Order: sequence, then C-alpha cells, then structure tokens
Amino acid sequence: MNPKFFDLINSRRFYTATINSMERGGRIRQLAETLEGENPCPRSERDFPSKNQNGFIALTSAIIISILLIAFSLAVSTTGFFGRFNILDSENKQRSLALAEACGDEALLRLIIQPGYQGDETVTVGGEPCHIFPITSGVQVTIRPQGSYGGATTNLQTTFNGTDYSLISWQETPD
Repeated sequence: MNPKFFDLINSRRFYTATINSMERGGRIRQLAETLEGENPCPRSERDFPSKNQNGFIALTSAIIISILLIAFSLAVSTTGFFGRFNILDSENKQRSLALAEACGDEALLRLIIQPGYQGDETVTVGGEPCHIFPITSGVQVTIRPQGSYGGATTNLQTTFNGTDYSLISWQETPD
C-alpha cells in the first residue's frame, strides 16, 4: 500500500472532513437515497434458482411417485400370479387324494372278492393310474394306496378288521 494513503487517513484533516460530512448528511445521505429500495448487499447467483430449474422438483416428484406405483403394481400382480399356482397345487392335491382313496376302495373290493389278493400293482381308476403297495393280512388288514396327479402325490394307509372288513383307521402318511 501507498504510505501517503495511510498518512491521509491518519491525518486530522481527513478525520474532521469525514465527521463533518457525516454530521451534515452530505455524501452518506445521498448514497442512502440512491440505494433506497435496492439491496446494498446483493446475493450471489447460487442463492437464487435459475429460471430453467423451476419444474425440477415437480419432475423429480412425478418420477418418484411413478416408480412407487410401478413397484406396487408389480408386487400385486406377482402375488396374483403365484397365488394362481398355489390354487393349482391345491387342486392337484385334492385330485391325488381322491385318486388314492378310490385306489384304496378298489384294493378293498378286490380283497373281498379274492381273499388271497396281495396288492403290489398299479391299477387304473377313472382313467388315472394309481399304485397299491403290498397288503398285510391277519387280524387287521392294512392297505397302502398311492395316487399321483399333476405333481402332487398322496399316500394313504387304511386299516380294516380282517373278519368283517370294518374300517379301523384311514389316514394320510408322508411316505
């Protein structure tokens, strides 16, 4: 900095002129009137959004809402899609159970007609094949039929009285 500048500022004459000017309102009042209505400390451009960003928030919101709606509709549609297969599996299980029960009835009928019937064969009931495992005879007769339909398999175990063929138990088994 210029040493003469500091001398000017530090001089009594400059100080007195500044005070007199402030007291009379001279230059400062003129500056205040000139700047009236204006912001004496203007903000930078980054404080104000640019005119080409006015719809940015609306566009971003629309995109986010669209993504959420698509995700929701996909979740609902896949639930219905997989629910359809659950119903199909349930129906296949019911048909395999009905087939195994019919196969057990067929085995009991053959046992009554032919007392020495041993089972261990595949028979056709209602156009569908089912398997009769070997029959155990004695005081109690155990028949184990198996019916399969559409990938669902049902294994039953029926136990009858060996003399009058009255039903003792009829249950589904895991094997």
